[in-house]
Amino acid sequence: MSDKRKALTAKENADQTDLPDLTRLLTKRARDGDIIQKCKHLLIAGYSPGRVACLLRLPLEKVQELYDNSYNPRCRRFAKTNAYTNARLTLTSFNEGAMLAEICATLGLPLFTIVRMLRDKNVAESAINARMPPADDPLCKEYRIVLERKATSKFKPLQLHLNSRKPHPTTTAAIKAAAKANATHHASA
Repeated sequence: MSDKRKALTAKENADQTDLPDLTRLLTKRARDGDIIQKCKHLLIAGYSPGRVACLLRLPLEKVQELYDNSYNPRCRRFAKTNAYTNARLTLTSFNEGAMLAEICATLGLPLFTIVRMLRDKNVAESAINARMPPADDPLCKEYRIVLERKATSKFKPLQLHLNSRKPHPTTTAAIKAAAKANATHHASA
């Protein structure tokens, strides 16, 4: 507890110069790997160098040096999310009422991919068409170009057993005969 008789006035407090030197603390924090990693993540996320320096109590020169050496949002990006996460986020955003252009901008995916994900999740075609961007929008133009390209390409469906041979004709005949016998047995019963 402070004793009133020993309390300093504002003038006496300003005259005191024996405050601790914080430069050692800042340089020590600037060498900590975890704090520097957090600094890089914040810079990539789009925080300004001044704000990162304040948040992490780092020297501004150190943060500015990292920012100038490609830890800024223009040079670096976060790793892409996987397809399952994108599909879940797409469906959640769509169910919350987001337009398709907003979903494309948020996830950084083309309109064709977003529409395909929604169709795979059994979303009604009328609901998808209601939230499409206008026809003159660049997303919609790109979507039509991709649709034309996909329509002209030849798609061969995947086969599970490429090296397997066709069954022998006698095996096929035996299977047909067994199916016929089974059908006549069920018909007579």
